[in-house]
Amino acid sequence: MNTRIKWQQAQQWEKEWWNTCANTVWEDVKQMGLAPYLGLKIIPNAYTQYRIPMNGESVLDIGGGPSSILLKCENIKGTVVDPCDYPAWVGERYKASGIKYLKIKGEDIPTNARYDIVLLYNCLQHTENPKRIIKNALAISKEVRIFEWINTGTNDGHPHSFTKEQLEKWLGGSGQVVNLSSQGLFGTAFYGIFIGDSYGK
Repeated sequence: MNTRIKWQQAQQWEKEWWNTCANTVWEDVKQMGLAPYLGLKIIPNAYTQYRIPMNGESVLDIGGGPSSILLKCENIKGTVVDPCDYPAWVGERYKASGIKYLKIKGEDIPTNARYDIVLLYNCLQHTENPKRIIKNALAISKEVRIFEWINTGTNDGHPHSFTKEQLEKWLGGSGQVVNLSSQGLFGTAFYGIFIGDSYGK
């Protein structure tokens, strides 16, 4: 079976897994657990415990799904890209939140775009060409912040499995590994912040 067919099957699996997208509390809780590994600081206020203040950065979330971590961020210029077929209201919610939403693959991101930060979290297992996505992320950013599961094996919804060494080679730097078992996060994850091609520009 070729990679395109595997990817198409994985997208169907992902769509069915999200169901109606109406209740994503479990995903939002997981995001708060992984946010510190992306270098994001959670600072609660009187309104919510789930608040991530930023400093006006342009931030791209690749594979952000229907409930991107960018929805919990304040003071950003946000963009979410994801190729999956979600309900139409998902895009409308992003628009209402001031976040640009593009229904495209991470492999197809225009490389003439520029972002301060690119986020990759729990994404690459689902993709067709993860190496190309990382190449794109580095090309368009000042920094790439990543949190991805490793040593997972594959299944219908996750056609890829990665090692620390593999991701470090693609990213051109050293990352960290952590074993997690709380807040809906279970397994071995690779994380780090990596310098993009636009650093210092």
